[in-house]
Amino acid sequence: MKRSVKPAVVLFLTAFSLAVFPLAATGLSQNSPPPNAPRTNAPRTNAPQLSSSRQSAIRFVPGANRSAPRTGRSRGGASRGNCPETSQTLMALVPAGNANQQAVPPDLTVSDRPTFWFYVPYSLSAERPAEFALLDEMGEYVYQTRITSETASGGILRIQIPEDIPALEAGKTYSWTFQVLCEGSNPIDLWGSLERIALNSNQQTRLQQLSTPADRAAFYAENGIWYDALGIVADLYHADRTDPVRAANWESLLRSVGLASVAAERLLNSYPRL
Repeated sequence: MKRSVKPAVVLFLTAFSLAVFPLAATGLSQNSPPPNAPRTNAPRTNAPQLSSSRQSAIRFVPGANRSAPRTGRSRGGASRGNCPETSQTLMALVPAGNANQQAVPPDLTVSDRPTFWFYVPYSLSAERPAEFALLDEMGEYVYQTRITSETASGGILRIQIPEDIPALEAGKTYSWTFQVLCEGSNPIDLWGSLERIALNSNQQTRLQQLSTPADRAAFYAENGIWYDALGIVADLYHADRTDPVRAANWESLLRSVGLASVAAERLLNSYPRL
């Protein structure tokens, strides 16, 4: 597939990752393993059992003393080309997002193939496709895909790294880009980073004691592990949007990171087939 990530963005991500990523640290605990520690068999959260009994709201708590900041852009700018004006902007479902280039540390995951979530305020088609790319610390492509699914309107799009893509390595930071090609030479684009971490022994023990997906989601959220908390809560909610507990957890988690405005948006039926 043609690589259409803007050269300036790729050069920025590559140069910045070489300068910053070696300094990255999980900051979850003094017992957390170093970046070169072997991967642990942390439970996968991509397909949780869709049941929930948790009554208290789930809120995200950013990790303290994280790695040196880097630049990201999680919300798009003004519409252009064949992308219409909308009341909300293109945005990545990640913490600490705004329309400016704000210094934020990489978001965390324990998954070897995490799911990425984006709110797209307009329909996608062959004439208005979206493109996603995941790059390693050297700026090499790990995964790249184009989304041309016909959708009548906008909504929340999820992109999961397929099983045939090499697993993300614990202790390493990856960069991602997402863009909607309103104009071929001037797309609306977002970018950011994530780090795969390994849970320490205390965290693994605690996680294994939790019996429901919602409780595991709360564990991840309370430990600053964004992608896994979001993945579980999103899967629970979109499996049954009428469940008041699931709805409350979804709204609470998004509100805790400034994303309450998209909590009522639908999950698109057409997203990349795995």
